[in-house]
Amino acid sequence: ETRSLKLAFKHAALTFLISPGYTFLLFLVSALLLLSSIFFILPLILAGPALVAIIGAQAVQDRLRAYAK
Repeated sequence: ETRSLKLAFKHAALTFLISPGYTFLLFLVSALLLLSSIFFILPLILAGPALVAIIGAQAVQDRLRAYAK
């Protein structure tokens, strides 16, 4: 399967539609990480955005594996 931004958005939309609770929990974790980065400048500069991207990518992969069966 070819990787593209369009495919990533499609997978994200499917994740949201299939498991909204999981998506909401993922949103809360990401929001808390970004909000904590406001108060602790070093995490924002070094790792905040990267961690949010990694969490999102892992979540989509997890949901794809869970519903591929």
